[in-house]
Amino acid sequence: MLRILALFKKLKAKRKKKKAGEKEAPRAPEVNKIAVFGHTNVGKTVFFVMAHEATRDDLRFRLDTRDDQTASELLSNLKMLRGLEASVVEGARAEKRVERRFPPPTSETKALSFVAVLNQRKRFDFTSLDYRGEIASIDEQPELKEDLINFCVESDCILFFLEPDVIFSELHRMNQLASFKSLLQLVVNGRRSLSVPVGLVVTKADLLEGFEDEPHTVLITRRYEYAKSKRYDEFVERLLDQPHIKGSERWRRDLRRVLEHLQDFFETLSGLSLDYQVFFVSAIGSKPPEKLDEKGASIHVPPRRLKPIGVKEPFKWAVTRAMVQKKIRAWRKVTRWVFWLAFLWCLFFSIPNLLNIGFWYPDIFEVEEEITGSGYRHDLSKLSDQTLPDFKRRYEKYAGKIFVSAFFGMGGLKEFAEHRFDQLDAHSPPPKAKPAPVDSAFAGEKDDYEKLEREFQRLRAKINGGSEIYRLEEAPGELLELKKSLESSTLSSSTAKQGIKSMLGKIDRFFLRLQCWDEVEFYISVDGIPAGYGLYVVIAGERYGRIYDSREWREPVSWKKGQPVVYRLINETTQREAGKQERPGSYGIAHSEIEFPEVGTVLKISKRGFDCKPPTL
Repeated sequence: MLRILALFKKLKAKRKKKKAGEKEAPRAPEVNKIAVFGHTNVGKTVFFVMAHEATRDDLRFRLDTRDDQTASELLSNLKMLRGLEASVVEGARAEKRVERRFPPPTSETKALSFVAVLNQRKRFDFTSLDYRGEIASIDEQPELKEDLINFCVESDCILFFLEPDVIFSELHRMNQLASFKSLLQLVVNGRRSLSVPVGLVVTKADLLEGFEDEPHTVLITRRYEYAKSKRYDEFVERLLDQPHIKGSERWRRDLRRVLEHLQDFFETLSGLSLDYQVFFVSAIGSKPPEKLDEKGASIHVPPRRLKPIGVKEPFKWAVTRAMVQKKIRAWRKVTRWVFWLAFLWCLFFSIPNLLNIGFWYPDIFEVEEEITGSGYRHDLSKLSDQTLPDFKRRYEKYAGKIFVSAFFGMGGLKEFAEHRFDQLDAHSPPPKAKPAPVDSAFAGEKDDYEKLEREFQRLRAKINGGSEIYRLEEAPGELLELKKSLESSTLSSSTAKQGIKSMLGKIDRFFLRLQCWDEVEFYISVDGIPAGYGLYVVIAGERYGRIYDSREWREPVSWKKGQPVVYRLINETTQREAGKQERPGSYGIAHSEIEFPEVGTVLKISKRGFDCKPPTL
């Protein structure tokens, strides 16, 4: 309810701005974000370059740049890694080989925009940040890393980068894990769980002796996802028993060391979410060779041949999970709207029913029960001449309420009230006769008026004594003819006009009561369908039933007057029609038996569940 009130306030504020002539600020397009959180020298910059390069020709997952700045940044760093440099020789463009080197440490935060293409069909635009690794440290001033923290909090997926040297160094590991745990608490923001997928990316995995190739990249396969819910020691054993790990003893030993050092990290993460994954990647494919620089210091340089291992998997997983999270958020938003709309619907449509059942109806029903007795067969003879007018007034007032006639669920009570009103009207003592005023003009019109009255009384007796089918299907047409005669009458005396008005009122009341027959529900019973045959009931082209054995068909059918009804009997073995009976647009209650040439009588209409009885005049 508070959200709905807030929505109305926003709409009201927008309306005021519009009246005041203020222009609303253009809404920025929604940007998907995948955050990479890592400290200095963890390999973020090289990872971005090689992930883009490794997916260039991949049909299942390709990572393209979305703007010139990103493309220029990645290309510049790739040329450093490969030792290429553009030059101009005698006016012609050429390239020359220079010393290979790793990109220098990032000095400023750069936004990198990508387009991920999955299976050449699905596209996902997202942005990541490459930044100076020092700002991720727990010792850095909060205002310096505010932009990074805000980006991670608003991201659709977070990739946490760690390198083996940090994992096996207690001091550095504690520092970097503490900063990441602080980030997770900001993302959780007081909620019970973490709604953002988290991927742990162990970079420079080539430093681990057992790491060999792509099969060692993804740690937790889909079949072993359940292990995340186990105790940590059992979680480790289940992961090490996976086929792609169990076959390499060196890799199994290295993984056990890594998982033992990261126990605190996994226990914290599992307490917030089970939507995480672990990756082992190598951006260059092997341990980088060492070389002496100009000052004689030993430095690492990229190998001559770059063979990235597993660099595409972290982004592929992050994009897939981000797309799923985006769908989940959209469905949650839809669910919230549906919930509040359903709540309002129930609230506003329940109020009239509650008022009806709690206040309006008991006002007449409970008082009548006290005088005439309980149950549905009240003894109306107990009502005195003094109480009858009061009850008639109450029933008439109840039946005329707008809520009672307009809202669903009250039709039966309204009809009962009208029925009781008729009964009370029948038991009311006749009013005392007053001397009729002398109408001299009526003497000359008496014969014509009595002719109309005789025709009305004749038709009234015919309708009240006729069958239900007659009252439903034939009587309305005859009454319309009589109504035309009464309305076109030229009798001008007050007595004749009053009598005609009374007859027209009774005819109108008949048609008013006939309205409840516009759409009815009925039941039919089946008598003896032979084995191997199926009976179909088709109303207005829509199949309502398929019956194979002798039983009562209790499925209610909404049947509007005028719709044709077709009964079809089908031989289920040959799929050949054994017979067909088509009825005109009546309610069918006159057709007590349906016969087919091959099998005889198979259907009898013995039950009818109409909402109201055929009216009388």
